[in-house]
Amino acid sequence: MKTYKFLFGCVFLFAVYLTVLSYTVFAQNLISGKEIKTTIWNNQKVQYVDGEIAVKLKKGFQAAHLQSTLSKYRANIKQDFDEIGWGWIELPKCYYSL
Repeated sequence: MKTYKFLFGCVFLFAVYLTVLSYTVFAQNLISGKEIKTTIWNNQKVQYVDGEIAVKLKKGFQAAHLQSTLSKYRANIKQDFDEIGWGWIELPKCYYSL
């Protein structure tokens, strides 16, 4: 009887270990709660997050002008544009999912 309890305890601990391990591995592939995906683009491996894109504005273009266009598509500026023109845009799911 003790042998069964010991085996059951070992199996239980191993299952807990696998659960924690899989959670740790999966958690490393998230950013802002979204999964980081990998694909090939222009013969190079790239990582991306569905529905989010980095945008660089041309010199002199104001982000305020972009906001009216984004609102037509229910997109929004997730991270404001910095001093060299880079910002982060978030698109609604209907524009990037099939």
